[in-house]
Amino acid sequence: MRLTGDQGDIVKQTLVLGKIITMDQKRPFARAALVKDGVFAYIGEAEQAKKLAGADAQVLDYGEHFIYPGFLESHCHGHFAGDRLIGQANLAQVGLTDYDKYREIIKEFIAKNPHRTFYMAAGWVENDEYVTKAYLDGICPDKPLIMQTGGGHSMLLNTKALAWIGIDAAYAKKYGYDMVHVDEKGEPDGYICENPLMDVIAKLPTTVEDGKNYLLAWQDFALSNGYTGVADAGSELFFRDSPRAYWELEKEGKLKLRTYAYLLAPDNVEDPKAEVARIAADRARYGGEYFQVVGVKAFLDGVTEAHTAWQNQDYLDQPGYHGVERFNDHDKMVKLIAEADREGLSVHVHSEGGGATHFMLGCIE
Repeated sequence: MRLTGDQGDIVKQTLVLGKIITMDQKRPFARAALVKDGVFAYIGEAEQAKKLAGADAQVLDYGEHFIYPGFLESHCHGHFAGDRLIGQANLAQVGLTDYDKYREIIKEFIAKNPHRTFYMAAGWVENDEYVTKAYLDGICPDKPLIMQTGGGHSMLLNTKALAWIGIDAAYAKKYGYDMVHVDEKGEPDGYICENPLMDVIAKLPTTVEDGKNYLLAWQDFALSNGYTGVADAGSELFFRDSPRAYWELEKEGKLKLRTYAYLLAPDNVEDPKAEVARIAADRARYGGEYFQVVGVKAFLDGVTEAHTAWQNQDYLDQPGYHGVERFNDHDKMVKLIAEADREGLSVHVHSEGGGATHFMLGCIE
């Protein structure tokens, strides 16, 4: 815990008064806490805490209000969340899929941001109604427009966006038609999922300053909802320089949300030992009090709604197809786990389908 005064200077003693929920079964409540040099020195009765506190202690009196430990978020994407909060059209507010309302929200966002060279909308919920690039072309025919699902594993691109990223018939054939959907002529229809999304993200003209603004927006949202610690499950996933952005914010004294980050390893990484060494080096380079690299992130598969989750059995509506196997090299995963363990790093995997889960359990065993 680090508490600061009005001028931003570090406070050595802080007396906290209120109804404190301690999470201790033997003593679930207290009326005061004394923090010295960032450590709880006393938790108990208010009078005793006041006696122990120095004359220069900062006093935070919350009266009859409850005080509780901060929530911990076990899986998030800080850059991605912040970008959605301030940099994209928010489709999540609609709830269930409504393409008419999506259209209204995107058009309003475009009207408010005419200077932008491309547009993104996020929070799309897929359903049985299949839409293609024609839907987005009808909203924005003259600039790239990208619509992403709430879970982040699928995108729909308009014609301008497909050309901008370089997604054509050859590209679709390279990645496979499960991840790049095509029309009857073999041309991409605008729908992509999983690996091709990385090509889109790499093309976005994001700066470190943009990244810092997105992280601050995410931090404000998280703190306002009671979260004080989060796990960023692949902090480089949506912006390669995100660890640097975190590091710069901490150096500037602006980082208040404790973030435990997992850095992304490529699918079936060529050299697991070298990749772990890279992540360990970034741990040393960017680590601080509020941002710490704690592990490696890998994707085993996708998500069920896009039919990219790696299942044990075929999808009922797609005989002969059981999803996308991303990281499926047993020996390389075993080596990745072993090398990470030697460096004191954990391995965090995205695993949704039963096939992916069984694969990972086999690697651990």
